[in-house]
Amino acid sequence: MEEKIEFRRLNHIQICIPKNKEEEAKRFYCDLLRLEEIEKPEYLRKNGGFWLRVADIELHIGTENVENKSKRHPAFEVLKLDRIKRALKNSGVRIKEDKSLPRFNRFSFYDPFNNRIELLESKTIEELEFLGKEVKIKIDRPIFSKHPKFGFEYELNYGFIPNTIGGDNKEIDAYILGEARAIKEFTGIVKAVIIRYDDTENKLVVSKPEYEFNKKELIELTEFQEKYFDTEIKLIEK
Repeated sequence: MEEKIEFRRLNHIQICIPKNKEEEAKRFYCDLLRLEEIEKPEYLRKNGGFWLRVADIELHIGTENVENKSKRHPAFEVLKLDRIKRALKNSGVRIKEDKSLPRFNRFSFYDPFNNRIELLESKTIEELEFLGKEVKIKIDRPIFSKHPKFGFEYELNYGFIPNTIGGDNKEIDAYILGEARAIKEFTGIVKAVIIRYDDTENKLVVSKPEYEFNKKELIELTEFQEKYFDTEIKLIEK
């Protein structure tokens, strides 16, 4: 083909539901997912289905008789991926756990008609550059010391990676797990990233390779400081 196609952006995606199931589909897409229904041209309404707005593109819900399982699916980038997953699970939505991609965390879920929808969230710089890597931490706020401004006590050793730049234009900070005494330096593996949605800097969690913990334990261990922030925890994917 001589003429080059100049693609600008994705305009819309269509998925299908069984005929005469529009109201059930609207309960899922409009009431549960809270997507905005937009006007469908009058001459197309006889075909059934309805249209929705998803960010700056459209999701067209069409109707057909055939119900086959398929790998076809739309994928949307979102914010606060883990919270969306928890909310969908709590609403009884069927979830598919997907292994993360190099630059994205993700999972899929299914509508009542077995349509798969994938959601993705960009990984933070801290996840991309440090998660799973060995780092050396300089401790400037040892365990049992007081915060210089707010006065709370550090229940973990806390420090930074020298010669790095975080979201606040200072060195990237890290909690040290598995050391019950005050230390000056520590070398270990970045086992988790604490994402702060309401702050400019995220935090690393570092420990020796053999030290294990889960999200619940990490929340409890870092609560003395992280309780003041809106956070989400990203662990090393196993």
